[in-house]
Amino acid sequence: LLLAVGAKLEHIMIQLAKDVQEQINGTGGEFQPVKPSDDHFWFKSPSFVLYLIHFILFQNAFEIAIFFWIW
Repeated sequence: LLLAVGAKLEHIMIQLAKDVQEQINGTGGEFQPVKPSDDHFWFKSPSFVLYLIHFILFQNAFEIAIFFWIW
């Protein structure tokens, strides 16, 4: 799950970088801020990706706590 979310976030960053490059090429070198859109995320819902990140962080913290408690 961690790899899937990480790969998706990397894909989103690459898409945004491509958008910036296309915008720079189209405007003759002027930089204008690119507005991220929900279209890049799964189900067009950034909150779903954020929920997955929170779930993964909680799961990892819980596993580490249990490991040290048992040890």
